[in-house]
Amino acid sequence: SSSKELQELLEKEGYVFGRLASGPGIVEAIAAERSNLVLLCSELENANPFEVLEGLKESQQARDIPVIFMTGVDDAEAKVKSLETGDDLIVKPFEIREVLARIERQVTVSKVRMALRESEAKFRSVMESAIDAIISADSEGRIRSWNSAATALFGHTETDVIGQPIDLIIPERFRQRHQEGVRRVTSGGPSHVIGKTVELAAVRKDGSEFPVELSLATWFLDEERYYTGIIRDISERKQAEQKFRSVTESAIDAIISANHEGEIVSWNKAATQILGHTEEEAVGQRLELIIPEKFHEAHRNGMARFTETGEGHVIGTTVELAACTKSGEELPIELSLSTWTVRDERYYTGIIRDIGERKRAEQALRQSEQALRERSEELKQKNAALKQTLDQLNEMHDQLMIQEKMASLGKLSAGMAHELNNPA
Repeated sequence: SSSKELQELLEKEGYVFGRLASGPGIVEAIAAERSNLVLLCSELENANPFEVLEGLKESQQARDIPVIFMTGVDDAEAKVKSLETGDDLIVKPFEIREVLARIERQVTVSKVRMALRESEAKFRSVMESAIDAIISADSEGRIRSWNSAATALFGHTETDVIGQPIDLIIPERFRQRHQEGVRRVTSGGPSHVIGKTVELAAVRKDGSEFPVELSLATWFLDEERYYTGIIRDISERKQAEQKFRSVTESAIDAIISANHEGEIVSWNKAATQILGHTEEEAVGQRLELIIPEKFHEAHRNGMARFTETGEGHVIGTTVELAACTKSGEELPIELSLSTWTVRDERYYTGIIRDIGERKRAEQALRQSEQALRERSEELKQKNAALKQTLDQLNEMHDQLMIQEKMASLGKLSAGMAHELNNPA
């Protein structure tokens, strides 16, 4: 159902989506399609997906096609291996905006590769139609292509930079690390950023630094390695994040944000005070870190439901729940949850208030009310007993009065009888 949903989404966005059955000959079938992108599920019926990827990288016809793995949110091993060997990763259940962003970036890289092989005119058409800066460099770090968006972003013209070292746009303090990374990848070693989208700093022609988002890919053309970076200015986003941070750090409530996969991306001081974990300990961890184990499944189901349908039971409301502190203690909390998007990626922010003191006060009040009810019942019982005693006393008094009257009457009767029997 997820694959069908993805197909409908891509076709709606104008992509041509084709399906190929896994099994013998799958690499040849993919090469024959001459696609711009391969979406490879981490679970195939008749083939090992990582063997398929290896075959694609060795194929002369298919090695330029980017490969995005699709895997489940709980399959940690497949996620790690997919990022190490593939070009990118999509986690199911899908977050629509993020999927489109990742596919768009990889298709752009694919078009650049294909266009370079076909003709200079087609290559330039692909480059100049992009809204992001697209820069390619060879294995020695010399700039080989530079589009108009790169000129607008950095200030250098294409004529200025072609043949120049890519260090031109890298802040001086990062240049040695960049050179070491290029040498490591060129010699067959692992890369820390290729196939990923990372945030870095870049430098303009006037020497000013600014934050960028970089999607980096490496590929071969006639046995020569190239690197292509798609670069986006994120200055406005960083300013917004800084403002957000200044607000959260002054808050008395815990404010925690997480991405669509449930990984914590921000954690304020109040969160440390309330839940015990430091920012360094929490950022990068899953939200299950602070959710009692008995609620883990409900949490995952809720996130999956909202991703698929947009239906959230607690988003936009304030509810009372429980959180788990670093010491393992369950803490009663009040949660206000909201969701938002940045650059087509969905995030969640929760404002958490410790209501332990309030709960203790409520419990004390309930206990006081119960004690008052018990005291009232006790007094009622005592009053009833007292009333019964008074009734008994009244009854005894009435009986004594009657007895006294009867005695007086008896004396009077005896006197009268004596007088009648003894007339004067």
